[in-house]
Amino acid sequence: ERIFAPLGMADTAFYVPPAKHGRFLSANRMMGRTLVPFDSPTTGAWTRPPLFEQGHSGLVSTVDDYLRFAKLLLNDGRHGGKALISSASVKEMTRNQLTVEQRSSGAPFLRPTYGWGFGLGVTVGKEEEGTGPQALTWSGGFGTSWVSDRATGLTMILMTSRLADQLGRRPVHAEFQRDAFLALA
Repeated sequence: ERIFAPLGMADTAFYVPPAKHGRFLSANRMMGRTLVPFDSPTTGAWTRPPLFEQGHSGLVSTVDDYLRFAKLLLNDGRHGGKALISSASVKEMTRNQLTVEQRSSGAPFLRPTYGWGFGLGVTVGKEEEGTGPQALTWSGGFGTSWVSDRATGLTMILMTSRLADQLGRRPVHAEFQRDAFLALA
C-alpha cells in the first residue's frame, strides 16, 4: 500500500488474480535437456493468495512495475516529489552490509564482486559484463535478473520464467547485461 500503490505498480503482488491469469506465464524448469512446465499460470501456486506474504520473496510482477521500483531506489526513495522510503533507509538498503569473510562464505550464491544490502544485492567491484561498483541487483529463483548500474544510469531487467537449475547466474543473464553495456558504447 505504501510503495506499490503510489508507484502505480498495479501488476505486482504475491499472487495473480483470476482476471490477469491470461497474462501470466507458466514457470518452467529443465528436465534433462527439455524445458517443461513447473507451475501452471491458471492453477499454480501464484494464482491464489499465499497463507503468509514473505517480504523477501514470492512477488510476481512485470518489467514495467519492476522498473518503477528500481527508479525509486535510484531516486533516493523519492517518487513524484514525495519520499516513499527515507533517504537514510535507501542508503542502508543499498550499502553492502557484509564483511569480506561473510561474502567469501556466501559463494557460490555471491559472486566475488557481490555484497548484500538490506533486501538486495550490491556490487562491490567492477564486473566483467560492465557493471560498476555500487550497482543494485537481484536474481530471482524463477529466472528474473535486475541490475541498476548507478555509474551509467543503466537499468537492465530480464524475466525468463525458468526455475534456477544451477547455482550462480545462468549465461543468458550475463550475456544480456554484457550486450546492454555494449549498446551504450
